[in-house]
Amino acid sequence: MEKMKTSGEFGELVKTFKREHKGALSNCFFLPAEVEDMVRRGKLYYEQKPEGLYFLVIEESCARLYYYMDKDASVSLVLDEEPIGEKAVILDYVFRGEEETALKKAGCEKWLEKGFRPYKRYRRMECTKGNFHPPENYFGAFHKFRTEKAVYEDYQEISSLWKKSLDVYSTFLLEEQEFKEACEKGEVVAMRLPDGKIFAVAMLIKKGKTVFLQHLSVDPDLRGNGMGKAMFVSNVTSAFQDHGAEKANFWVDEANSRAIGMYRKGGFADDGTVSRQFILEKK
Repeated sequence: MEKMKTSGEFGELVKTFKREHKGALSNCFFLPAEVEDMVRRGKLYYEQKPEGLYFLVIEESCARLYYYMDKDASVSLVLDEEPIGEKAVILDYVFRGEEETALKKAGCEKWLEKGFRPYKRYRRMECTKGNFHPPENYFGAFHKFRTEKAVYEDYQEISSLWKKSLDVYSTFLLEEQEFKEACEKGEVVAMRLPDGKIFAVAMLIKKGKTVFLQHLSVDPDLRGNGMGKAMFVSNVTSAFQDHGAEKANFWVDEANSRAIGMYRKGGFADDGTVSRQFILEKK
């Protein structure tokens, strides 16, 4: 498996494979800017085989697998060699519409035969500026806590909180340099207790008129005190007021019914986009 050197190389490989393999199966949905970022950080690897073009994004906790593959071929990619090693491998299918049809079209059954099993199912929730209307008690929680931009020196504390409160397989956790760059852009927001301890964190990434809320998390030991509501209202309000967004969205685990109820009360709704994940664990 080779490390991708340039984003242009990625584009040429994909274009050539799709030209030679009409109707290729794929779960790949990278945007050009995402490819450039992964290449710059040295995270994107690839392997080209007669039946498929495979891409791996190597994270600290796992490897994320994307592919273009001939519709009539079997998978031949070996998933226990470097740079994967003993890392769990995640397959992510993002789609709209009927799930069985979407997964069949992308060739998911070929990977189930390789040992992947169902993992998580996320839905994307979205709200436009005019529809954001959290209940009054949400604003009461919001005013109880102090919100501020995180700084580079917060990395260890925030990284620990993320690993404690988020699914490390389903979330792109930031490494130290990535965290530093995000702080410089003002994308990481933290809430602190009076003693200075960070108990909640979120990221706000603006693309055009849309703000994506990511890494929205609260210390599991401190939940049930209105802190989640405070973080939710603070960041959505900031998205619309400080960032000038017209729309905000984020992914939520379907199993997290409590959080979904909170988001719906604030004006968010399921926009019909699903992220269906599968996992291959090595240990």
